[in-house]
Amino acid sequence: MNNNPLLFPSHGVCNTPGAKCLATICTVALCLLGSAWPEMALSSNAPRASALAVRTARTIATGPWEDGRVEFGGSTLAEVTARWWRWDYSIPLGVDPNSDTSGANCGINQVGNVWFLAGPFGTFTTHCTVPTGKFIVSAVVAFIDDYPCPFPFGPASGQSLEEFLLQDVGPIVDGVGGVSAQLDGRSLPVPRIKTQLFSFNAAASLSTFDPCITGSPQLGVSDGYFVFIEPLPRGDHVLELRSAGTNVASIYLKIR
Repeated sequence: MNNNPLLFPSHGVCNTPGAKCLATICTVALCLLGSAWPEMALSSNAPRASALAVRTARTIATGPWEDGRVEFGGSTLAEVTARWWRWDYSIPLGVDPNSDTSGANCGINQVGNVWFLAGPFGTFTTHCTVPTGKFIVSAVVAFIDDYPCPFPFGPASGQSLEEFLLQDVGPIVDGVGGVSAQLDGRSLPVPRIKTQLFSFNAAASLSTFDPCITGSPQLGVSDGYFVFIEPLPRGDHVLELRSAGTNVASIYLKIR
């Protein structure tokens, strides 16, 4: 657990008595940090959105728990979310896509049939080329609570580590508002997904912004809002993610 009030260009570590918050693609609910971000105007030379009707993710209930009955790309939503964190945290500082404003690094460590998206912290515009046939997953506002941390906190007697971490991170996500997503101008479901306890092995250099990172296998839980997009037709598409009402991330996708 961590309460260090650190900020990294792509990751916000909340000054709360518990969980760290990682804002990827879109921002963390910045009212939690007492900050405000100006909205960035879209570039006049950005690709235009395709006018065709896109295939989007199945309608998914926006309840706070993922019960394992909905699959996406062959895995449950919670499993895909855990894979998203393993991907995001596997990439060393300096080449990680979270600090990439050009989109040049969006293909790093992409394997399998699901393509993960991440981007700089705050309001921004970026680009990414995605191979055809890929399912796409993006965090809108996502938080990871990893363990262990250099604090004398731990599960209460009879409480599991999973229960402890979810109880810690939940109130932070409860305070997130104004979450929405659009793909080529059409609204997408933005379900809130809580995972079970999962293992990951983060790049040691990421301890710069997350002091709980050990550089070796460790455990954590995730809670937050994600979008799940079925394979898109070839061409140009625009994914817009919004939180806290005014913080907007625009990702220009080229499906090739």
